[in-house]
Order: sequence, then C-alpha cells, then structure tokens
Amino acid sequence: MRRIENLGGELSAVASQCAVDFEGWFGEGPDPRWPTVFYEASFAGCSRNRLLRAYVVILAANPPHAGQRASEIAHELYHRATFGRPGMRREHWVDEMLAVRSAVHALRGTAFAAYADYLHGAIAQGSSAEFDSGYRDARPQRVLFGFRGTRFHRTFAPAVAALGVALEMVVGWPKLRALGFCPTCEAWTGSMDPRTRWLAHVTVGIEPYARPAPLPAGAGLTSKDWRDLAHCLLLTGRPALALDAVQAVPATDRGAWDCGTLEALAMTAMGDHRAAVQKYRDVAQSAAGDLVALGNLGAACLAAGMPADGLEAFRAALAIVPASSADRLGAGICLEMLGRLAEARTEFEAARASGDLPYAVTAEAHLKRLSVL
Repeated sequence: MRRIENLGGELSAVASQCAVDFEGWFGEGPDPRWPTVFYEASFAGCSRNRLLRAYVVILAANPPHAGQRASEIAHELYHRATFGRPGMRREHWVDEMLAVRSAVHALRGTAFAAYADYLHGAIAQGSSAEFDSGYRDARPQRVLFGFRGTRFHRTFAPAVAALGVALEMVVGWPKLRALGFCPTCEAWTGSMDPRTRWLAHVTVGIEPYARPAPLPAGAGLTSKDWRDLAHCLLLTGRPALALDAVQAVPATDRGAWDCGTLEALAMTAMGDHRAAVQKYRDVAQSAAGDLVALGNLGAACLAAGMPADGLEAFRAALAIVPASSADRLGAGICLEMLGRLAEARTEFEAARASGDLPYAVTAEAHLKRLSVL
C-alpha cells in the first residue's frame, strides 16, 4: 500500500463536500475528531484504526480517469461517515446501495457533477435480465487487515446500484437514505402511504408483483406510477413483468417516447434485439430530431448486430449535434464492425478529443486496439 499525501485540489474539494453533505444527511459521524488518511492498494475499502486513531480509506490504484477516483472517494467516505452505526445499513446490500447513491448526490455539488449524472444515467437507462436476486444474502470477502473491500460477487454491485435508482424513483432520496438507520425494511415503509409502500415492497421484493396489482384499498396507481413501476421492474431484472406494467398504462397516456422506450428496454433485456430495434424506430419517428431517441436506436442496432443501421442512426444524431461524443463513439464502433477502419479511427479521435468522460476513455481504448490491427 502507498499513502496518498495529497489528493489534489479537485479531489480534496470532493472530500470536503462529502463531509458537509454526509453530516447533513446522516448526522455527526463516529469519532468526529479522528482524521481520515488515504492509501492506494489493489482494492478499495474503509476501516477504523484504533492504533492510529484514524479512519483509513483505501483507493484502488491507477483509476482510468479522475471521475472514477472522485466517485470512489465519495463512496468510501460514506462508509467512514456511517461506520458502526445501527440499523439496516448493517446489511451489506443496504450499505453498498446507499454508498453508491450518496456518492452520486455528493458529486453533484463538485466539479464532477457531469460524471455523477453519467453514473446515474448509465444505471437508470439500463436493464438486466441477469439481475442478482440474491443480493440481500451477499457477503464480502475480507481482503486485508480486516478491511471489507469491494470483493463481492461481480453481480452484486450492479444489482444494488440498480436497486438504489429504482427505490429512489419510488420514495425519493430523503426517504431512501433513512432506510440505513431503520431496524427493518417493514419499519422503514411503515410510515409511507399505501401506494408508495406497495411500490417499495415490490421493488425490494418483499411482495410479489402480479397484475392486476394487489393494491391496498384506495391506493390506485396513476399512469406515471405504472411507468415508474415498469422502470423499477426493469432495473431489478424482471423485464417480462415490466412489459406487462407498461401495457397497464391507459392507451390515452401511452406516449410513444416514454412507454415505447420502456418496452424496447424490456425487449432488449429479454434478448429480443430486433423487436427492440423496431420499437426504437417507432420512438425515433414519433420524436423526429430527438438526439436521445436516435442514440438509443443506434445502440439497439449495435446490440442486434446491425452496424449499418446503427451507423445511419448515429449519423442522423450527429447531424443535429455534431459535437456529441456518445454518438461519435457509437458511429466509430459501427464503422469498426463494418471494417471501415480509417473512418472509425476518425470518429474515435473526435470522441477522445472531446474529453467527455467516459466516452473519451472508451474511444482511447478503441484507438489502441486499432493501432495493433
């Protein structure tokens, strides 16, 4: 391990912002007069060292870019702020879920706000048919001197990150962060209105979802509730049920953009990529000139093994916003798949030059691969 003597200006500001935010959200942390010292190693973690009378935060060495290092600092400082506190945060899935969400919210008050939005969006726009439904029973490996690092099973971190986004969508950030200090999930949801309680229970898996929904009396769902529920079911690995929830939205409220995108995500998670492409085409046609719709269509075409169609979608998006690094990267991947390597290199170089994380980093990786072909 190597001690980090100075985090640097922007990263030091992240640590300071976290101290302010976490005290405001969770109250004064344990041992407030003890310093926090930072080290680099092959893993990440946080530990209370009684001999040093300090909290030791371990950061993974050689992060690919500063945004990832900032996120890791915020994540581990959440553990420092809540170390040893009672409540549901003693459950690993709750603790790690809140660490991810706390890091995202804290980073939004720093120079890494754009990276925080990227992290949130990358989770919120995803869906998984391989969601780790055993996340509540996960246990980490001890890695060094009592540290509990990030060595859970590879499916654990994506699962709790997705669950955090889904639950926050249902209950909001203030209520979500209170979960950590409640004795049980049922105690946490006990003060919620029947509708929110049911949505939270379904999202966590305390209650099964079936349609027609077994809602408490007087807790009918609005069209927005059905859409949010579909999104939560997608995030937590239940795409077939998500598709069912979308179809529960009344026809008069079934906007092509929101419902169509949710349906396409569900189809993708179920492996029906060509059906997803057609659904994204419908969405893009109904929202002519919409950059996100075109980008989604391009990504769906890539997943379906249709690089020529994907290139057409990404080029249409670039005609609207030529500086879009995400679409430059997408176009480059399509061109690489089509064997048009010189053109692919041009797109990757443009994405890299934008400095827009993480697309610039991904473009750099593609350029390195092309350099050996």
